Formats: sequence, C-alpha cells, structure tokens
Amino acid sequence: MNRRMAIKLTAALVLAIIVAALIHGALADNTPVPEPPTVAAYYPTVIARAPEVAATEPSIPDVPEQPKPAYTEEELEMLACAIYQEAGSSWCSDEMQIAVGNVVLDRVASPDWPGTIEAVLTQYRQFGEYYWTGIVWREDAGLYPEAVERAYENAQRALEGERAVPEGTVWCAEFPQGTECVYEEGGVYFCR
Repeated sequence: MNRRMAIKLTAALVLAIIVAALIHGALADNTPVPEPPTVAAYYPTVIARAPEVAATEPSIPDVPEQPKPAYTEEELEMLACAIYQEAGSSWCSDEMQIAVGNVVLDRVASPDWPGTIEAVLTQYRQFGEYYWTGIVWREDAGLYPEAVERAYENAQRALEGERAVPEGTVWCAEFPQGTECVYEEGGVYFCR
C-alpha cells in the first residue's frame, strides 16, 4: 500500500472514531448529535481479500434439478385418452378412472402383455377402436373440457404411482374375467 492511500485510510478511520464517539455521547445524555466535520475529498479504499479467505467463504449450494417424470407427455396423453374413453362419464369416480390407468400400467408391467402404453392400448379388441384408429380422443371430447382435464389429472396420478386397485389387475370390462375381481363400480369389473 502506498503512503497516500495509508494517509487517506487513517484519516477515514479517525473520522469514523470521532463520529462514533459523538453519537455515543449524544445518546448517553440526549444531546443532539453534531454534524461530522466536512472532509474536502474522501476516496474510499478497496482492500482486496486474501485468496485463502475468499476460498473458504461459503458458497451458495447447488439447487438440485427436479427429477424428470418417468413418463413422457405423449404417454400421459395416451393414458388420459384411454381413461376418458373407458371412464369419462360424470358418474365415474376418480377412483374408477385411476383404476383404468392402473389396469393399463399393470399390463405394461406384465410379461404377458406388450411393454408400452401405446402397444397395450392398440392391441386387437382391447380398448375400444384404438386398434383401428390409433389412440385418439373421442369426438365428443371437445364438448367436455372439464372431463378431459379430469382424465389428464387421474392419468398423471396413476403414472405417478397412485393405486385404486391392487397390483396385477389387468382386466377391466362390463363382466368379470380373470381369477379374482378386486373392484366394481357401475357394472364395470376390475379383475386379476
């Protein structure tokens, strides 16, 4: 540090001590605080931090990235289409809609069925006309946006692991099938 900077730093320090003493004295006896003396020119000095101090300074922790869902937007839409088609009526409960999603996902997980949502839904004579049409929204879907939104919400709940029926439930129809029926609503049976 050069001599001129040292003098300026010393003057600033002395001035700060005087002001602090005046303020302390004024507060002690309730007398008004005098104005600090005018300094002709004051140039603040920036003192660089030593590298070892800067290196030990705590850093802002990295914010972990949100985990990506284990499904794609396309898979979410396909499952929502199926839920809307199979249980989109207003009388169908959220539990029933999630159960439809569970059936589709249990088939995907089973070695006895295709390994993707699309392949399960487009299997011959399994989910409406998807075998011929591909996975598309029913024609009336545009008339019922609330029902479509509800199908999306329940598809997401099923994809994120919520269950309405036990694992291994792979049948959903208007008649019992498989070995054990585990849930029934409005004449629709969910079986394993």
